[in-house]
Amino acid sequence: MKYLLMVILLVSPMLWAADKPLNKAVVTSLYSLTEKMEVLEAKYPKVFTESEKFGITDQNKAIQFISSSKAYPEVKKLLSDSGFSSLEEFYDVSIRLMGGLFSVRMEKMPTGTNMKSMLQSLEQSIETMKKQNMPESLIASMEVSLKKNIARMQEMMIAAEKASAADKKFVSKNMDWIMAMVPDESQF
Repeated sequence: MKYLLMVILLVSPMLWAADKPLNKAVVTSLYSLTEKMEVLEAKYPKVFTESEKFGITDQNKAIQFISSSKAYPEVKKLLSDSGFSSLEEFYDVSIRLMGGLFSVRMEKMPTGTNMKSMLQSLEQSIETMKKQNMPESLIASMEVSLKKNIARMQEMMIAAEKASAADKKFVSKNMDWIMAMVPDESQF
């Protein structure tokens, strides 16, 4: 479920209450819903495993996939019970929250440090390992990690663009409260 939350948080740029910034009630509903979804994940493991393959650029496919799945009637009920009228609405709140978290974390990084410099450092480490004739399996593993990190960074940057200035301000002021609600901080 932890990975599913991350996927859901990254899946849709649809406009839900675009004029209404994030607030504690909306974020509380979001986390409550994700906890309830864990029950459905156990009941429909194939649906949720497959849904994890979608990213921000596949938002329409993700919505269509979940909407046409066996799990959807129960997903729809959970959405409604949690105050969300649709998957689009849920995904948008998720994206805006994730984008706000990413933006705030990037702002708090030391001057001169950013995701690009971190990825360049990893690329340099791989090149150094190659020059030192390190085992190919280790190098291959590092290269896979680099590709995943690049893809994740690109999705996080898209999410950050979806978060409004008001969303980012809310996240900044409530970072400790938000992170206390996250079951596994490594998701972010």
